[in-house]
Amino acid sequence: MIICVAKSNGPEREGLIRKLRQLQPEPEIVDALYGEQALTTIVRVRPHLVIADWHMPELGGLELLKQVKARLPATAFVLLSGYREFDDAQLALRWGAADCLLKPVDSRQLAEVVGRLMFEAAAEAGGPRPAMEALRKHVLHAAQQLDASSTAFYLEHWMNRLERLDLAQVKHEAASLMALLDDGLVGDRREPAPDQLRVDYWLDWVGAASHWPELRSQLRRFILKGIGALSSLAFRKDVSKAGLIRQAETTIEDSGGLAVLEEVAGTLGIHPVTLSRLFKREKGVPFVHYAAAVRLRHAARLLGETERSIAAVAQQAGYQDSKYFGQLFKKAYGCTPSEFRKRSLASGYRTRPDGPAYL
Repeated sequence: MIICVAKSNGPEREGLIRKLRQLQPEPEIVDALYGEQALTTIVRVRPHLVIADWHMPELGGLELLKQVKARLPATAFVLLSGYREFDDAQLALRWGAADCLLKPVDSRQLAEVVGRLMFEAAAEAGGPRPAMEALRKHVLHAAQQLDASSTAFYLEHWMNRLERLDLAQVKHEAASLMALLDDGLVGDRREPAPDQLRVDYWLDWVGAASHWPELRSQLRRFILKGIGALSSLAFRKDVSKAGLIRQAETTIEDSGGLAVLEEVAGTLGIHPVTLSRLFKREKGVPFVHYAAAVRLRHAARLLGETERSIAAVAQQAGYQDSKYFGQLFKKAYGCTPSEFRKRSLASGYRTRPDGPAYL
């Protein structure tokens, strides 16, 4: 999305551009200056959105709106006005302005208006799917900035979109978002790309919800409380990171890798997002991957020391789908569960095998 900013006061214009870049990193922001030059730039650039001041030399905001709409009717337009002219600014709505904002512009209100227009542009361009993907990116970016209010705003809009889907689709979308946040909040990558193991983990997590209102509440509570926990983490002096991670490892090992993130975090008295970030930074591997490696090591021991069927071993290791279990096992050990058992029997191996590489 391209946004043109037209304002005669240079410092104010630069300040508005900085706010836009903080709130929306993806769009291209164009400084159109003001007056006739602004009109020339806007017509040349053909932006999706113009944000212009009401009072400008040469060409005021209302006149700029009229001329832009005459040439580029699809371009959205937002006018900025002071208290004196705010009533008159309502005229702009009749000329096709998308909104009018009072100066000084509030960052939250700016985010809401620009965000809404971006969603509408995405939906207009490609239907609901691009709009949902754009919303998901906004949720991620706001969360990475630990901006709880913006995260809540975008999250609500994203969840509203989900209401059009059936529950199975909703759960898939929810798991994708949670995996994205898991990767984006725990690691240092600005553009996270969660792997299938993470998505599968969060599919199990969202699968516990029996209906959409329950899942909606669950998502909102987990994500927003997680941001709050991360915000306060830097100020906590009582958190012994190494000690917490050692306790977490013990809990995971004792459970055979079956202990889930929320359960382990609960035993430590911290939020799951806090544990997830600490775990990645201290161990160099995501919680989900570490737990999966423990589960597979437990499964390998069962394969080598018992005669249980592959399906039974898979279930005891927490995998209901034997085929999926086989895929993960082969990725970790370089052979199928059956091949691993044959090698163990041939060598008389009955001790606990080394752990697999983290998936």
